[in-house]
Amino acid sequence: HAPAVLSTLPATAPIIQYAKSTLAALLQTSTDNELSQCCHALDGQFVPAGPSGAPSRGRLDVLPTGRNF
Repeated sequence: HAPAVLSTLPATAPIIQYAKSTLAALLQTSTDNELSQCCHALDGQFVPAGPSGAPSRGRLDVLPTGRNF
């Protein structure tokens, strides 16, 4: 069903492919990093800084997250 819908929206297909191939991996890494870095912070350890911003506001360059606690 999804491929049939995408064929009617040709500009959408590359965006979905980018989300599947790139963003999904970055979001998974973010989840792993955030849990790990949260544990480091709670243990009093150093959490390295990284770029700030919200991926949901177009700042995809901040992925993967898990810094700046």
